[in-house]
Amino acid sequence: ASATYTVGGCTGNDTVTASLSGTGNTQTATVALVISAADVNSINFTSAEPATLALKGTGGEGRSETSVVQFSVQDTTGAPVQGVEVAFSLSTTIGGLSLTNDTAITNDEGVARAIVQAGNVSTSVRVTATLTVDGLEFDTVSDKLVVTTGLPDQNSFSISVVSRNPGGADFDGTTNQISIRMADKFNNPVPDGTTALFTTELGSIVSTCETVDGGCSVTWESQNPRLPLFNQDLVSTIFNRTCPSTGGTDAPCPDDIGETNGLRSARLVTAIGEESFDDENGNGVWDIGEAHDDLPEAFLDHNENDEYDGDSNCTPSDTESGRECASGLEETFVDFNENGEYDDGNGIYNGTLCPQALADQGECSRDLVTVRADRHLVMSSFFEMYISLTDDSGNATDTIADVNASNESYTIWFSDRYNNVPDSGASSSVSTSSCLIASLTGHDVVSTNRKNAYGLPLILEADPDNEDNNVGLITIEISTGQGVSFQRL
Repeated sequence: ASATYTVGGCTGNDTVTASLSGTGNTQTATVALVISAADVNSINFTSAEPATLALKGTGGEGRSETSVVQFSVQDTTGAPVQGVEVAFSLSTTIGGLSLTNDTAITNDEGVARAIVQAGNVSTSVRVTATLTVDGLEFDTVSDKLVVTTGLPDQNSFSISVVSRNPGGADFDGTTNQISIRMADKFNNPVPDGTTALFTTELGSIVSTCETVDGGCSVTWESQNPRLPLFNQDLVSTIFNRTCPSTGGTDAPCPDDIGETNGLRSARLVTAIGEESFDDENGNGVWDIGEAHDDLPEAFLDHNENDEYDGDSNCTPSDTESGRECASGLEETFVDFNENGEYDDGNGIYNGTLCPQALADQGECSRDLVTVRADRHLVMSSFFEMYISLTDDSGNATDTIADVNASNESYTIWFSDRYNNVPDSGASSSVSTSSCLIASLTGHDVVSTNRKNAYGLPLILEADPDNEDNNVGLITIEISTGQGVSFQRL
């Protein structure tokens, strides 16, 4: 019986064992060959897991303070080379960044591993791998590793929406994309898979998304609820409130008509992170005296006053203070410490960049917090769209002055019954059968969530070809992509 022996990357003497099938009889022999080391041809970087390291002392679930960096050694045929020594070095050791092993021996797959240990300063780093064979030196460099906290901090937490006034009061299923982007204290994107949580006052919203390259998005849709659960009779409309600037009612108002606002929905997005601080000495950690956030627990701010009013003991009524009281009673909060109460900030910096020594003294805390961002969207109604006109003094008017002598300036106002702007993208237009329009004749409504009616400037000038500039019709129209339009003559 004979067999063919092929060298597979090992060196030195080898033992061959032969056995007779079915008998258990075996025979061993040492191959009378001394296998020489393979000819090394290359060393290559293959992987780094993870590529983002948490700063020393800030590791936790999903955040590792070490990274395993792998290099492969191959011979001239592309086969792995086993048993050769590879030396490692770092491009920087700032902040105590280090290697747990300076060298490694390649395994039977030709792989040598270096373990990088994070320091306490945010930085990027590369690992250089070097081996020397018969006086020849082979080396290569890893991809860039990043050392950072990996946790979002408050001032690097950003929310955006496709439209601030998507509408949806009249139709279920009107959608709007809401996006969040997160970065850490050093403004590096958070690791992929970081979770953001969403909630909404009105309509419905997808509850979570996980980041890719620091960001992710969810969809909000219009549906019930569209008004507060209680005290709906205290919601402000252009019919039960007087416009502050014009003194009128029953018409769009250039001003905020006051609480409680109808069809305005708060959206809140949160994540687990840390407070921001001003690193005055640039050492990458919080020091006594450095200015910092002091975050209270996050809440859904229905009345947009930046204060949590859900624990108010006031009595709603049809007075200005009573309506303001009612506007915040249904606010909810994120009970991060699970004590059943809404809590203000604790007066100290909270985050992983609190040095342990200062944490032991109570100067700061390494506890995490809820970072947050919010955006208010307008669910305007288009089935109840109203149009009004004010002159250049801001007075409401139903007539246009004689424009023979000089140009006349007006503003056309559009709103629903709650004095909300129309949907973004709604098309407005103005035309006249007598005088000329010197300003724009119309445009699409922009994305806005301001609390007053939407204004379109109108400047009229005399038509030299028309002797009766003060006689005729002005047509004002606004329409949406839903095929609904309103007109005033």
